Amino acid sequence: MSRSILEQITEEYPDETFLYPTGFEDCVVGVEMDNLILVMDANKIIDKLIAEDDMTEIDAIEHFDYNIAGSKGEGFPIYIYIPNE
Repeated sequence: MSRSILEQITEEYPDETFLYPTGFEDCVVGVEMDNLILVMDANKIIDKLIAEDDMTEIDAIEHFDYNIAGSKGEGFPIYIYIPNE
């Protein structure tokens, strides 16, 4: 079984503590190199909220915006939107 992106990052930077919303480890897509902050895919998070929490798309987007992306602080992840092709 292959290692997740988060596992690869934490193995590469064993002395760092990375912050991310619990339950969304599989939504990590990389690390910002200047400050060693996780980068997370907003679409994956929203899709996971829809699939696992039985939310509508609108509810999932609102939940993401207010409760996840709205949480700010030092070391908090960067959320990116990757358009579908």
